Amino acid sequence: MAGHQDDRSLVARVLAGEPAARTALEARVQQVARASTRGAAGVLEADDLAQSLLLALFEADARLLHSYEGRAALTTWLTAIARRHVWRAMQRATRERALADDPVAPASAPDPERATLSQATVAGVRGVLDGLPADDRLLLGLLVEQEVPAHVVAQALGITPDGVRMRKMRLLRRLAKSLSAWWP
Repeated sequence: MAGHQDDRSLVARVLAGEPAARTALEARVQQVARASTRGAAGVLEADDLAQSLLLALFEADARLLHSYEGRAALTTWLTAIARRHVWRAMQRATRERALADDPVAPASAPDPERATLSQATVAGVRGVLDGLPADDRLLLGLLVEQEVPAHVVAQALGITPDGVRMRKMRLLRRLAKSLSAWWP
């Protein structure tokens, strides 16, 4: 716990504007960024992740940095944030690759048959999503679309964060099964 107290002290000094504390925090962010990008080669470089983390920590009057409570080591807390950044970067890269490979993308020649199939796929997926119960649509919207953290959703729904994660995983499994007919 003494280490966590030191971490809280470091964060407090950073928030107070102490340059040496800011340098120490940046060193930890660099360390976490190097460790977090090992599995995401080609998607996000360590320097880019470190810059992104620092921006996230200090944007909106350092709201994210203010949220550090010291319940975990600072590097553990930073690692969780870094993983979210890496995950989002990987999702963006996947979406960009999918758009580049999309046969009905504007850059390719129009193909009415493929365009019709693509529109049918979108309509089918929308139908599956619209057919979900209201509480499942709400959960999916909060967690996936709006990226609300599980602990916040848990408070809003009056359940535990683990309960939210479990419901999300079950919902995603059901969706995967329902959507399997719409993917080539």
